Amino acid sequence: MVIEIKTDKPYEVIVEDGVLDRTGEEIAPLVRPGSRAMIVSESNVFPIYGERLKASLEKAGIHTAEFVFEAGEPQKQLSTVMQIYEALAENDFTRSDIIVTLGGGVAGDMGGFAAATFLRGIDFVQVPTSLLAQVDASVGGKTGVDLPFGKNLVGAFHQPRLVLADPQTLSTLPDAYFTDGMGEVIKYGCIADAALFDKLEQGQVIDHLRKPSAAACCAKSTLSRKTRTTKADV
Repeated sequence: MVIEIKTDKPYEVIVEDGVLDRTGEEIAPLVRPGSRAMIVSESNVFPIYGERLKASLEKAGIHTAEFVFEAGEPQKQLSTVMQIYEALAENDFTRSDIIVTLGGGVAGDMGGFAAATFLRGIDFVQVPTSLLAQVDASVGGKTGVDLPFGKNLVGAFHQPRLVLADPQTLSTLPDAYFTDGMGEVIKYGCIADAALFDKLEQGQVIDHLRKPSAAACCAKSTLSRKTRTTKADV
């Protein structure tokens, strides 16, 4: 399923089983020949999916480097982003290159913020592997880090060029993180998709996560458009 996110710079969210292995194929049309990708990921996710992502990018002619940080919210800070900058600079990344985030919301937020600020902004692609990231954090362009006195106090709006959500990656998600994500799906069902909420209430969607993931993304996109329209009318 392909969902078009209508922003000042429109992009697509592709929700499809197995799309992780087609990442290179999907990104190649978005970059110049010879462009490189910095994979920003974390220590729980990269050992499971990192080599598959690298293989897909390399097959498409996109050479890769990687920055892997210790998993967890405590790493979502400026010092970690500084290390991402260092990895980008040491590998001579330019504005023609791209960042690819692999993981949950922490990887997406930090990788996206690094993309928004390195060389005054380079492109990035989100490959979310948690349910919460697939239905929320990877959509909307919010990037940033925490400070000692508050969450997400430093950041930027920087839309990805593409989001590739592979529901098969949810098979390795711990139950607690799956529950977090389902809470977000339920929220969007309540706000903007009565049919989705009815299916959730009846327990019909747990074994078919591709559809609720896509529906939640659609709901968020619809809600964003309504919010912009309301603001314009005020």
